[in-house]
Amino acid sequence: MRFIFLNIICVSFICATAYAQVSRPKILLGDVKLQDFNVSQYSVDSSAAAVYLFDGGYSNFVKNNDGYFDVQFTHFARIRLLNKSSFSDAGIIEVPLVVTKDYEQKFIKFAAETYNVENGKITSSYFDNIDLMDEKAVKVRKGNITVYKFAFPKIKEGSIIEYSYTVQYPGIGTIPQWDFQKNYPCLWSEYEMNQPEYYTYLVTKRGLLHFDIDTIKKTTTNYGGIDDQGNPYSLSSIFSVSTGMTNHVWAIKNAPVLKKEPYISSLSNYQTGIDFKLYAILYPKQTLRRIIKTWNDEVSSLLSDDDFGEELNKAGGWIHDAVKAAAEGTNTKLENAKKIYAYVKNNFISDGETGTYLTAPLKETYQKKTGSIADINLFLTAMLARSGFTAIPVLLSTRNHGIAPVKYPSIDNYNYVITLLKIDNQKILLDASNKFLQFGHLKTSCYNGLARVVDTSYSSINLSADSLKESSQTTVFISNEGKTLEGFFTSAFGSIESYHLKQESSKNKQQDFLNEIKKSYSMPVEISDMFLDSINSTEDPVSVRYTMKFILGDEDIIYFNPLLSEAIKENPFRSEDRLYPVEMPYCSDETYVLNMEIPNGYIIDELPKSARVNLNENDGFFEYIINKTNTNIQLRCRLKFNKANFIPDDYQTLRDFYSYVVKKEAEQIVFKKAK
Repeated sequence: MRFIFLNIICVSFICATAYAQVSRPKILLGDVKLQDFNVSQYSVDSSAAAVYLFDGGYSNFVKNNDGYFDVQFTHFARIRLLNKSSFSDAGIIEVPLVVTKDYEQKFIKFAAETYNVENGKITSSYFDNIDLMDEKAVKVRKGNITVYKFAFPKIKEGSIIEYSYTVQYPGIGTIPQWDFQKNYPCLWSEYEMNQPEYYTYLVTKRGLLHFDIDTIKKTTTNYGGIDDQGNPYSLSSIFSVSTGMTNHVWAIKNAPVLKKEPYISSLSNYQTGIDFKLYAILYPKQTLRRIIKTWNDEVSSLLSDDDFGEELNKAGGWIHDAVKAAAEGTNTKLENAKKIYAYVKNNFISDGETGTYLTAPLKETYQKKTGSIADINLFLTAMLARSGFTAIPVLLSTRNHGIAPVKYPSIDNYNYVITLLKIDNQKILLDASNKFLQFGHLKTSCYNGLARVVDTSYSSINLSADSLKESSQTTVFISNEGKTLEGFFTSAFGSIESYHLKQESSKNKQQDFLNEIKKSYSMPVEISDMFLDSINSTEDPVSVRYTMKFILGDEDIIYFNPLLSEAIKENPFRSEDRLYPVEMPYCSDETYVLNMEIPNGYIIDELPKSARVNLNENDGFFEYIINKTNTNIQLRCRLKFNKANFIPDDYQTLRDFYSYVVKKEAEQIVFKKAK
């Protein structure tokens, strides 16, 4: 079962739909009453620092001054601030607007008010457009984005704040999305859209919550003075028109906060909301004009774009010199490809910026030896192509960016570029943006569903965490040395954990890692000769080794956990239930082997029992196999997951499985002094 919580409908093609209805509240700006300050009403989440009493979005089509249609969006919210920790978040309004030479989103209206109760009466402070555009708001420019930021004054714990603003979006191509779940619980969240029947939008419902209201009604509206003048979205001539309208209302009562849980890729994947995309236009007496692009259209656009495919095509003689320097003296195709990859990842520094387009020409990236992730990986693509390889850019959406919708792909849904290398019937994915990534390996954040190959094959690659395998092996030998136990610890990490350790080491955190090992022991121990092997290697996996000494003293009874520092001490799944999937970054296979001598002068009084437990039929297993002789104890403990993604129905089974593992790995060997 695949968990993609999308429900796509075409608004103009549906006459009516309704869910189990509840009464829609009538909330007006400025109509705050004393009972609104009664905290007993806020039953959604008693621990919340703030609560939305009301949150509404409204989109309408209006005629602009040029005789075309624009979209006006109004956002009205009322929030109760219960704790001062909410002031820096809920107490600040941020509205980002896109402003370019040819396109400008505009503020139309703004109003805000702070309410408090003093001596049993409501007092208020009102702010309007002048306050927003003048000294009380902060206007920040970030590229093509202008952010208006307004902080509510005179707020305190218990205040109610409310605001309303209207933004006008040029044309009909943009209808703002709406999220019914925010950082705080919401007693009532609604979105209303009124649209002319000429336009069909794909409405994508996402998330897990049930809609308390989901209705469509048909009405009519008169528009006058509509003009064409070459506008691709407008009507065919200047005239007044009476047109059918679709009124759609969505609402959710008592919308909870999406709380962060262990092993979740991006909460946005499960946040209940709606998105809009213009699908088609059908004017009277005209043929249907499809607006939404297919993936074929997107690929064609990318391949001809100056900041993507066109730049790959025009890479000049300078790139031939780079190829020659990187791969000189190689004998095989694979060796040649590996040397080119190593040249790029070891000589170019990424600024960490993600995105799908070049931020600079490839020649400039070559000269400066630095750039964004897209700059570096598209440069790698160009080098491999110039060497005669089939090298193709691939777009993907990283885990924190959210799952890219599959049915109607858009470049905007992707935020990362890698390289697909085809060689000797192999398909190898490459990312040269980090020097510690091995040839053919990607960051775990890249495994997030379908990636799109940017060529005329229009193909995709399924990057599922279920296909990513990681294994580690830990071996411990402990022997008697008089009245002490002395041991040797070795742990060999897999490629993924090795990559992360190398990343930390490059940030001068190697000693922090070693210190954490010392803290992880629950019994007195002396650790020495600690060493991280291959930590500075770009290809080899990392291993850690050190020696241990346990001073036994003269105790009659010794309690000894045979898993030492490797025992899992806490169940990561603390919540009793879970609404969304468990998304581990990869499938893991961890093996721990112990061979120890029984301490001199002691006998075994209690020994944990061997056990093996399966997770479902074949999703994983845990085994704990322990044996003893007259002088030695051997333990083999293994925890393996054959899949990384688990649906919510599997949550309780997974939670119980981990509870068993934690309990079993906490069991101790009891040594009793021999008489």
